[in-house]
Amino acid sequence: MKKVIFLIFALISFFGTSTISATETSTSSNDRITKASETKDDPIAETSTQEQMENANPIPSAQEQEASTSPESDETVLAQKISLTSPVSELRVGKTTQLSVIIQPSNTTDQTYIYQSLTPQTATVDENGLVKALAGGEIIISVTTSNNVSAKIKLTAYNLIPVYRVYLPNILQHHYSVSQNEITTLVMQHTWQYETLSFFVQDRGSKPVYRLYLKGHNLHLWTMDENERNVLKSRGWQYEGIAWYNTNKGEPVYRAYSPTTKEHLYTSSLNEYNTITKTGVWKKEGIAWYSPEGEKPTNFPTQAILEQTQKNIKKREEDAKRKEEEAKKPKIGKPYYYSQWDGRWSANRFNSSTIGPSGCVPTSLAMILKGSYGMNLTPADVAARMDYYSGWAVGASGKDIIVTANSYGHSVEVVTSQGVAEQRLREGYPLIWLENVGIGHAVVSFGNNGGKTEVLDPYNRQFFNGWYDISYLWSKPSADPMDWDAGRPVFVIK
Repeated sequence: MKKVIFLIFALISFFGTSTISATETSTSSNDRITKASETKDDPIAETSTQEQMENANPIPSAQEQEASTSPESDETVLAQKISLTSPVSELRVGKTTQLSVIIQPSNTTDQTYIYQSLTPQTATVDENGLVKALAGGEIIISVTTSNNVSAKIKLTAYNLIPVYRVYLPNILQHHYSVSQNEITTLVMQHTWQYETLSFFVQDRGSKPVYRLYLKGHNLHLWTMDENERNVLKSRGWQYEGIAWYNTNKGEPVYRAYSPTTKEHLYTSSLNEYNTITKTGVWKKEGIAWYSPEGEKPTNFPTQAILEQTQKNIKKREEDAKRKEEEAKKPKIGKPYYYSQWDGRWSANRFNSSTIGPSGCVPTSLAMILKGSYGMNLTPADVAARMDYYSGWAVGASGKDIIVTANSYGHSVEVVTSQGVAEQRLREGYPLIWLENVGIGHAVVSFGNNGGKTEVLDPYNRQFFNGWYDISYLWSKPSADPMDWDAGRPVFVIK
């Protein structure tokens, strides 16, 4: 019973409240309609109402609308990425390069960053990103933002070094080297000629120049072409490693090839390149690489190298001249041994005697004319002709030797010093010596081996047999006055 009474009371309370709220709402609406109708014909009142509405709900401007959608001005935007770039990847020692930085996003609040050289031994970097190379090697530079976002860049610092050129005419070969020690050794010890500082190269870089050698032909070759290097290796060339490095900037270094000598020549002189290839001996092969501009060293080549080069040139010229003179001379052979006591002519008359006891001079001259100069003569032939010229009762004199040799078309030099005798023997000429063996006696000598000469004694080798010091022969001249009638009795038969 109590539950029914409570439920009826709750329903009456609910519907009674709703009716009161609706009534209040209706009254409020009528009041607003009445006020509106009262002001409809009053412009002042209307304007006042509009201003009140605008003030109550103002329309936002475009700037205000943008501000309302943008982050507040004190909001921080952090760097998310930083990149570091350089206009070059290789930097010459002593030179600089300017680094560039890009921070992302672009509206990062704090745009500051710090540079640092991680290789202070090879390079420095200032607060503006200007890098200076101090020594050859790898350069590593880092850049870091205020919130520790960082990046690194690697460069190569290189030294510019000269390549020197030397030449050895004996084998018609040029050689190129960055090693001052190698150049010095070749010039001072092996008679190479220093020519020039040919071009400049790098001691580090990304473009290597390879050096190869062909044993047995004394040929070196330098190339940047890796394929050419590999092909030559397969054909027996010995790979000697990287000689130096180069860039694609600077003066061209030209390469020429000689089919005659199989040599390649490298030069930065366009005039030399054009001149040598006009002769037909060299053929153009184009640009081998490029040479950066550098400063010539003041301490190389040394004065000693330049002076030795001139000595090497002079000696080579003297050698060439001597060879030319030797080529003009008839081929001189070793004298053919004859004995004056040979039974075929020992009894032949010579002056008032015979060849056996008194024919040492014509027999000595016959040895030379037959063996050294290829004349088919015997002691008998020479003695008969010398007997015609000679006026001595026994034997023959220095003048008899000269006039008889001349009659066969050969000149005679009277030797005036031991040094001249040694030199003529060294040059391959045969000599007649009139020696003192108790009496004046003619012998022949040939060759010079360390100051010794081989002596051929026509008197059955009784007084001389074998090799003797030239100084000994020079100290034992004949004491017979007739032997000195043309001067000292030592004669070169030419």
